[in-house]
Amino acid sequence: MLKRLLVLVLISLMIISCSNEELQTLDLEPITKYKKVNIFINNYCIENEREYIDIYASNNSAKLKEDKLLVDFDRDGLPNSFDSVEEYAISPLKYDTNLDGYRDLLIYLSGIDIENQEYLKKCEFMGLDTDLDGLSDCEENNIIRSNPENFDTDGDGIPDELEITNDLNPNDPNDAFQDLDGDGIINSEEIRLHVPVGISNTKNIKKLEYQYDITLSKSNSQIRCYDIYVNNIALVDVKNGNLIKFNIIENLFSQKMMRTFRVIVEYDKVEDDELLEYDFELLVEGV
Repeated sequence: MLKRLLVLVLISLMIISCSNEELQTLDLEPITKYKKVNIFINNYCIENEREYIDIYASNNSAKLKEDKLLVDFDRDGLPNSFDSVEEYAISPLKYDTNLDGYRDLLIYLSGIDIENQEYLKKCEFMGLDTDLDGLSDCEENNIIRSNPENFDTDGDGIPDELEITNDLNPNDPNDAFQDLDGDGIINSEEIRLHVPVGISNTKNIKKLEYQYDITLSKSNSQIRCYDIYVNNIALVDVKNGNLIKFNIIENLFSQKMMRTFRVIVEYDKVEDDELLEYDFELLVEGV
């Protein structure tokens, strides 16, 4: 009993350490003011042994819930308003509030309240992500039960992390091809569009759908190069910038692999509908 009380006190202290002033500046309500940008990635070149398969882009700082755009300050996949539930002792300011090695999103989705969090298996190697899919080995082994050595455990084409953050199951090979909301767009495509899989695409949602254009720009006996455009990316006004991630899936000798790249786009430094150009070789690789 004493151990449990100590855990509760420690978690409470961590949450209190986030000043009231910081919490008050966070957007908990749906966003009505946002900007859109278009991103052009040039010089994405791969050896001929590799084959480009697919790309999934996402803004980890913004989340569409139903047809409302919400801010996710700590980029854990849980919008600020959901990240403030006292029952779970999680904070919208911290990716992993109680520092146990499991992101707050998984605590929330698993329904592990504050009294039961102490029983989670300890994460011995915090931050280790063998398959580089954005989920730690601890999260995959101890909560999700997915394969920490395979970025797409069920082989349905959607990276495991994107399945978790979009309410799908990384252990179900069929859910990628289903249409949960019955709007005629299968789940995998809705994730590519960065829209919810569980609600039909309303006018508000359609206005926020990502648009892709991938064209072959160069080809010879050694390499192939592509121009990648991802347009209509909504940005929200957050102090730590918008984290835009690109998960590029490739095939090498019949073995699928994923490479993840990210950029930070600051809301105040871009204009609405601006085209941002990045050289692929200069992008930051990693989850």
